[in-house]
Amino acid sequence: MSGFVPGVENDLFISYSHAEDPTWIQAFEKSLREELSSRLGFGASVWQDTKRLRVGQSWHDEIEKGVKQSAIFIAVLSPSYRASDWCRRERAHFQQLFDSHDAFLCSNRFFKVVKLPWEEDGHQYFLPSIQHLEFFRPEGSPAGDAEFVPGSGEFRNAVRGLATTLTHTLRELRRKRERIFVGSPADDCFEVWHQLRQELHDQGYEVKPDGPLGPEFDDHLIRRDLEGALLSVHLLGATYDSSVERQIGLSADLERRLMFWLAPGAYDDKQDPRQAWLIQALSNGLRPDHPTEKLRPPDWLLLKDLASHKLIEGVLAALKPQQAASATPSAEDDVSRIYLVHDATTEEDSRIASELGEQIVAREGLRVFLPQRDPSSGAAQRQRHETLMQTCEGVLLYRSAAPEEWFLQMTHDVIFAEKQFKRGPFKSQAFLVPDPSRWAVLQNLQAIEYRPSLSLADLEPFLAPLRAQGGAACGG
Repeated sequence: MSGFVPGVENDLFISYSHAEDPTWIQAFEKSLREELSSRLGFGASVWQDTKRLRVGQSWHDEIEKGVKQSAIFIAVLSPSYRASDWCRRERAHFQQLFDSHDAFLCSNRFFKVVKLPWEEDGHQYFLPSIQHLEFFRPEGSPAGDAEFVPGSGEFRNAVRGLATTLTHTLRELRRKRERIFVGSPADDCFEVWHQLRQELHDQGYEVKPDGPLGPEFDDHLIRRDLEGALLSVHLLGATYDSSVERQIGLSADLERRLMFWLAPGAYDDKQDPRQAWLIQALSNGLRPDHPTEKLRPPDWLLLKDLASHKLIEGVLAALKPQQAASATPSAEDDVSRIYLVHDATTEEDSRIASELGEQIVAREGLRVFLPQRDPSSGAAQRQRHETLMQTCEGVLLYRSAAPEEWFLQMTHDVIFAEKQFKRGPFKSQAFLVPDPSRWAVLQNLQAIEYRPSLSLADLEPFLAPLRAQGGAACGG
């Protein structure tokens, strides 16, 4: 899962006319993503046509996939959007996700942002049942209406207003797509079982099984309820029930994430010895049906002697989204880390950057990180890029054959990294390009000429500040 909402690649798809000012669009996307990530406590993923795919032949593959793998569609309305056939196609692909036009209108997954109004306020009659948010200020002058300037108070307030609504929708979509298995317990835990199930239902989660389970229910039916469950919760008191042990075993077979609750007083003098064995095995992280095997996955949770309301709090806390693990550098490393930025989709540049990174690692002992290579996971690529820009001590931007548009976007990220990624200064930053003269005037940035005979000695101005031991945390 790359986004906040399970089952999709992107939380948002931003549809806009390519006649728009790309600086405005980028500022809108960045501000909205930051605001959402702050509210959700999770990095929201946003798909955007930063490669201008519409001008190539891969539109039907990449953009259609981007649309259909997005939880929410945001249309940035302007006069040029109204005239864009590409925007119409994107919109049509999103509507195909719904069984009917009414289902689309009622989905609360399509949002309208009005960057500039249409002639005679025609935008108000475009999908009129769906409310829009204005990002412009009406002007009575001949110059016409004025869009909010990125960074202005008006712009920030509008982004916050949009983010407030989107946050509610994203949370609702996430819960609808999250299945929780709350194992049917023995009789002494049924009251708590009902309380927990009701709370999860009220929160919008899909709760399985639909009712109590007993020996008359086949394993196949239980496995079906467990399929896709994010969490498998099991309540244990002093009474033994073979169905409880069977459900735990089936959950472990499918490697569902496990949580166990030991009721207060579970260890009383009248406890069934079979229940004592079950609790002891679980407390030791072992499967009761296969005592020599450890529970899988290893991040199982055990809650002891907690009141029922604390159990509910613990389950809800466990359901909070966790950022996916990635090749993110550790802030505790004792060597400097270098982010070697290049266009991973340009074969020549990717090969040269990989070879250069290997030389730096082998001869300098520094850590080198490269962009993600998979072109199909744009959201994951961007998230990795931002993480590395925030945490590495050195950044080397290399370009030889990559598109100029890509390079200009990356130069902006490197030059304005402190503000854009909220970090401290790099220990060292450099551009490695065939013509470094245009960048030689920038302060605190080395401009190094790339040529086929390049050696590590040519990178000495960049490498020297990074040889000192101890990689400082860069987050600001």
